Amino acid sequence: MRSNSSATRYRTTAIFGDAVLLPAVITGHTARCALGALTVRGEPAQGPAQVLIRPEQIEILDDGTGVPAVVGTVTYFGHDATVDLTIQPHGPDITARVGGTRTPCPGTPVHLAVNGLVTAFAERET
Repeated sequence: MRSNSSATRYRTTAIFGDAVLLPAVITGHTARCALGALTVRGEPAQGPAQVLIRPEQIEILDDGTGVPAVVGTVTYFGHDATVDLTIQPHGPDITARVGGTRTPCPGTPVHLAVNGLVTAFAERET
């Protein structure tokens, strides 16, 4: 799971398992974040938020559509693999989980999309 806060990372992983957390702005049922416009489940609070995306929801596309990224480390587990990615041009870094036969090579430019609904959490007021 990727997040700027190690405390948030620990709590989120303990509750949800592996996840990618990205800052977003919610309007209606759409979250706009580094991975584009995503559909939010439920009745989300409007405005600044964090979106939770499961690594297996992040698709690596072959057709050149989607959000550009560069492949970092690939960790192969046999039936599946994790792929560390840097969204272009300047991040953030995220992790996708793909089938073991769909592992791109490190350094390869790719494009990403998110499959399915995401969960949004309203930003806390400080």
